[in-house]
Amino acid sequence: MTTGTTGTPKIIVRSYELLSHISSAVDSVVRPSPQELELCMLPQFVLNNTLNGMSTVLCSRSPGVTAARLLKSSIREQVTRITSGPGFIFELENRLKKRNERLPGIRTLITGGAPVRLARLRGLKERFPSAAIRLVYGSSEAQPIATYAISSADESI
Repeated sequence: MTTGTTGTPKIIVRSYELLSHISSAVDSVVRPSPQELELCMLPQFVLNNTLNGMSTVLCSRSPGVTAARLLKSSIREQVTRITSGPGFIFELENRLKKRNERLPGIRTLITGGAPVRLARLRGLKERFPSAAIRLVYGSSEAQPIATYAISSADESI
Protein backbone atom coordinates (compact mmCIF):
# COMPACT_ATOMS: atom_id res chain seq x y z
CA MET A 1 0.00 0.00 0.00
CA THR A 2 1.26 3.50 -0.75
CA THR A 3 1.64 6.06 2.05
CA GLY A 4 -1.17 8.24 0.71
CA THR A 5 0.94 11.39 0.95
CA THR A 6 -0.31 12.59 -2.43
CA GLY A 7 -3.91 11.44 -1.99
CA THR A 8 -5.77 8.28 -1.07
CA PRO A 9 -3.47 5.32 -0.30
CA LYS A 10 -3.43 2.74 -3.08
CA ILE A 11 -2.91 -1.01 -2.90
CA ILE A 12 0.08 -2.19 -4.91
CA VAL A 13 0.50 -5.86 -5.70
CA ARG A 14 4.15 -6.95 -5.65
CA SER A 15 5.82 -10.35 -6.02
CA TYR A 16 8.26 -11.62 -3.39
CA GLU A 17 11.04 -11.43 -5.96
CA LEU A 18 10.32 -7.75 -6.67
CA LEU A 19 10.08 -6.99 -2.94
CA SER A 20 13.49 -8.60 -2.48
CA HIS A 21 14.96 -6.36 -5.22
CA ILE A 22 13.28 -3.29 -3.72
CA SER A 23 14.65 -4.20 -0.28
CA SER A 24 18.18 -4.43 -1.73
CA ALA A 25 17.76 -1.06 -3.45
CA VAL A 26 16.42 0.52 -0.24
CA ASP A 27 19.36 -0.91 1.73
CA SER A 28 21.82 0.68 -0.67
CA VAL A 29 20.25 4.10 -0.10
CA VAL A 30 19.12 4.17 3.54
CA ARG A 31 22.03 2.04 4.76
CA PRO A 32 20.36 0.33 7.73
CA SER A 33 22.59 -0.28 10.73
CA PRO A 34 21.95 -2.32 13.90
CA GLN A 35 23.64 0.53 15.82
CA GLU A 36 20.86 2.96 14.86
CA LEU A 37 17.51 3.44 16.61
CA GLU A 38 14.88 4.72 14.20
CA LEU A 39 11.66 6.62 14.79
CA CYS A 40 9.73 5.33 11.79
CA MET A 41 6.34 6.32 10.47
CA LEU A 42 6.53 4.42 7.18
CA PRO A 43 5.56 0.74 7.49
CA GLN A 44 7.58 -0.42 4.49
CA PHE A 45 10.77 0.72 6.24
CA VAL A 46 9.87 -1.08 9.49
CA LEU A 47 9.97 -4.43 7.67
CA ASN A 48 13.30 -3.54 6.09
CA ASN A 49 14.69 -2.52 9.49
CA THR A 50 13.60 -5.84 11.00
CA LEU A 51 15.28 -7.77 8.19
CA ASN A 52 18.50 -5.84 8.90
CA GLY A 53 18.47 -6.22 12.70
CA MET A 54 17.74 -2.53 13.27
CA SER A 55 15.59 -1.39 16.20
CA THR A 56 12.55 0.73 15.38
CA VAL A 57 10.40 3.00 17.51
CA LEU A 58 6.88 2.68 16.14
CA CYS A 59 4.53 5.61 16.45
CA SER A 60 1.01 6.47 15.50
CA ARG A 61 -0.47 9.61 14.01
CA SER A 62 -3.59 9.15 16.11
CA PRO A 63 -5.07 12.15 17.98
CA GLY A 64 -2.82 13.28 20.80
CA VAL A 65 0.38 12.18 19.08
CA THR A 66 2.00 15.53 18.36
CA ALA A 67 5.36 16.55 16.99
CA ALA A 68 6.25 17.88 20.45
CA ARG A 69 5.43 14.53 22.07
CA LEU A 70 7.41 12.56 19.50
CA LEU A 71 10.40 14.89 19.81
CA LYS A 72 10.37 14.38 23.58
CA SER A 73 10.21 10.59 23.10
CA SER A 74 12.98 10.71 20.48
CA ILE A 75 15.30 12.54 22.86
CA ARG A 76 14.42 10.24 25.79
CA GLU A 77 14.92 7.04 23.74
CA GLN A 78 18.08 8.45 22.05
CA VAL A 79 16.72 8.01 18.53
CA THR A 80 19.47 8.45 15.93
CA ARG A 81 17.37 8.24 12.77
CA ILE A 82 13.94 9.49 11.67
CA THR A 83 11.99 8.20 8.68
CA SER A 84 8.66 9.78 7.81
CA GLY A 85 6.68 11.53 5.11
CA PRO A 86 7.50 15.21 4.50
CA GLY A 87 4.47 16.56 6.38
CA PHE A 88 5.59 15.14 9.71
CA ILE A 89 9.28 15.88 9.11
CA PHE A 90 8.38 19.54 8.55
CA GLU A 91 6.20 19.54 11.70
CA LEU A 92 9.29 18.45 13.63
CA GLU A 93 11.41 21.12 11.95
CA ASN A 94 8.83 23.83 12.72
CA ARG A 95 8.61 22.71 16.36
CA LEU A 96 12.40 22.85 16.73
CA LYS A 97 12.58 26.22 14.99
CA LYS A 98 9.87 27.67 17.23
CA ARG A 99 11.89 26.63 20.29
CA ASN A 100 15.24 27.54 18.67
CA GLU A 101 16.47 23.98 19.20
CA ARG A 102 18.51 21.53 17.19
CA LEU A 103 18.77 17.74 17.35
CA PRO A 104 22.44 16.94 16.71
CA GLY A 105 21.89 13.32 17.85
CA ILE A 106 19.93 12.54 14.68
CA ARG A 107 22.44 11.04 12.24
CA THR A 108 20.01 10.18 9.44
CA LEU A 109 16.78 11.84 8.29
CA ILE A 110 14.81 10.11 5.54
CA THR A 111 11.72 11.51 3.88
CA GLY A 112 9.99 11.40 0.52
CA GLY A 113 6.96 9.96 -1.19
CA ALA A 114 5.62 13.46 -1.82
CA PRO A 115 7.22 16.52 -3.38
CA VAL A 116 9.81 18.30 -1.21
CA ARG A 117 11.13 21.70 -2.20
CA LEU A 118 14.90 21.52 -2.19
CA ALA A 119 15.06 24.87 -0.39
CA ARG A 120 13.32 23.23 2.62
CA LEU A 121 16.28 20.87 2.96
CA ARG A 122 18.42 23.74 4.21
CA GLY A 123 15.98 24.30 7.08
CA LEU A 124 16.10 20.61 7.93
CA LYS A 125 19.90 20.66 7.90
CA GLU A 126 19.89 23.62 10.29
CA ARG A 127 17.66 21.80 12.82
CA PHE A 128 19.30 18.39 12.34
CA PRO A 129 22.93 19.51 11.84
CA SER A 130 24.55 16.05 12.08
CA ALA A 131 22.01 14.33 9.86
CA ALA A 132 22.58 12.90 6.43
CA ILE A 133 19.30 13.86 4.76
CA ARG A 134 17.87 11.63 2.07
CA LEU A 135 14.81 12.12 -0.11
CA VAL A 136 13.59 8.68 -1.10
CA TYR A 137 10.92 7.93 -3.67
CA GLY A 138 10.04 4.35 -4.16
CA SER A 139 7.74 1.59 -5.11
CA SER A 140 4.78 3.46 -6.55
CA GLU A 141 6.65 6.62 -7.58
CA ALA A 142 9.69 4.97 -9.20
CA GLN A 143 10.87 1.42 -9.74
CA PRO A 144 12.69 0.42 -7.69
CA ILE A 145 13.86 3.70 -6.10
CA ALA A 146 14.97 7.28 -6.79
CA THR A 147 16.88 9.40 -4.27
CA TYR A 148 18.49 12.75 -3.55
CA ALA A 149 20.90 13.35 -0.67
CA ILE A 150 22.19 16.53 0.96
CA SER A 151 25.10 16.50 3.36
CA SER A 152 25.57 20.19 4.10
CA ALA A 153 23.27 23.20 4.56
CA ASP A 154 25.71 25.09 2.33
CA GLU A 155 25.58 22.52 -0.45
CA SER A 156 24.57 23.98 -3.77
CA ILE A 157 21.14 22.73 -4.79
